[in-house]
Amino acid sequence: MENLTINGNVYTPKFNFAFYKQISKEMANANTDGFSALVEKLLTGNVEAVIEAYYYSFAWYKRNQPSEDAVEEALEETAFASDEATNEAIDDIIKTMHEDNFLARKLSEYIKNTENALDVLEERLDGMKDEINDAPNADKQNLEIGLKQMSAQLNKLKTLIGYGLTPLPTEEK
Repeated sequence: MENLTINGNVYTPKFNFAFYKQISKEMANANTDGFSALVEKLLTGNVEAVIEAYYYSFAWYKRNQPSEDAVEEALEETAFASDEATNEAIDDIIKTMHEDNFLARKLSEYIKNTENALDVLEERLDGMKDEINDAPNADKQNLEIGLKQMSAQLNKLKTLIGYGLTPLPTEEK
């Protein structure tokens, strides 16, 4: 990951427990813990997640942590210069998180939890009818699309961190 120069100061991002504590506190919602929320946003290509990841990676600066607006301004010339640069930044963030032993375990936990959720959703999908009142079952179609997206995101994460399991199929049954 690149260092950022903000207001003449060079900031070095660190993905460590301080990063984890801050995202856990700030990004959690009723359905998802903060770490999982950030990983999901990164895997879907959410541009704001790049800013959030950099911002929280500066948590170790404590009171000297730059503002999110200042982080975004610093990323304008680099990570946001093109779609390719943004995608590379997202991949780099995930790979860098995996370099920290604690966060690597959290990523493995995320993978296992997502695999379990996929299994439950596949069981639910198998129990659904293809048609309701001679019309395609829209709920089943939406669930199939969601499963494909989740599988693709999970495969991307596994590829980025070199996770040793066989990638999930993303084709239709």
